[in-house]
Amino acid sequence: MSRVRPGTGVLPIFLLCALALPGILVGQSPQRADSRRAALEAQLLERFVEHVAGRLELDEAGRQQLGAVLGASARRRGELAREAARLRRELGQALEDSATADAGFVRLLDELAAVRAGELEVWGEEQQGLARLLTPRQRGEFTVLRARFHERVLELRRRGAGKQGSRGRHP
Repeated sequence: MSRVRPGTGVLPIFLLCALALPGILVGQSPQRADSRRAALEAQLLERFVEHVAGRLELDEAGRQQLGAVLGASARRRGELAREAARLRRELGQALEDSATADAGFVRLLDELAAVRAGELEVWGEEQQGLARLLTPRQRGEFTVLRARFHERVLELRRRGAGKQGSRGRHP
């Protein structure tokens, strides 16, 4: 494996792919979009793992272990994100329906709370996996790298959404 050096172009490529993902999927059949999304997400994860492994100076075995830990948590996070989105849609529909009983809202809110608890559980499991692999200093650097990545993706998505909105396209 060629070693990724800090400051190389891996993270910008990763960010570009993350931003392009919603636009690439517009107009595709749901099954094709799902399979394309899964493939792109796997590529993005691999590039992120390579970037982080390079920054943390992990050897090949460490890179593979990092990929396994992050892959497992990414799959579970994806499931939870889809469930949360489904519940938010149902909650929105319930709010539009004046006949929705309080029990319906309680059920939806309880299910959303269970999703949030699942997210916390995934985070804890991921932290345990990272603790077996990384030193505390490396875990701290990993946490900062991930936070910066997420901030950057959100910033670029906001800018990208503004540009797409001005052309009349919606992801």
